[in-house]
Amino acid sequence: MFPKFGPLELTLILIIVVMLFGVGKLPELFGAVGRGVREFRKNSQGEEGGAAEETSAPAKLIAAQEKAQETVQEAVQLAQEVTETSAEGTPTRAEAAPVAERRA
Repeated sequence: MFPKFGPLELTLILIIVVMLFGVGKLPELFGAVGRGVREFRKNSQGEEGGAAEETSAPAKLIAAQEKAQETVQEAVQLAQEVTETSAEGTPTRAEAAPVAERRA
């Protein structure tokens, strides 16, 4: 069903991720994704104990999905911040045009 990823494909994906986000922001990005996965698993499995269940299984699943969606949104916001901060050092076309004219 899913294609099998070998070491070459995984290495290529890792290189692209490092190029997009930079080495400094990767721990924050993967930390946010990890928290989302952890919360999703915790909420989807529920607490295994002798306590009485207050909500049904579908309600727990919906709550877990909402929490995972919030975490994904946090990761997307972090990725946008990274791209914005990395783009700050890059001049716009209007700023770069006079420099290119001076060189010619």
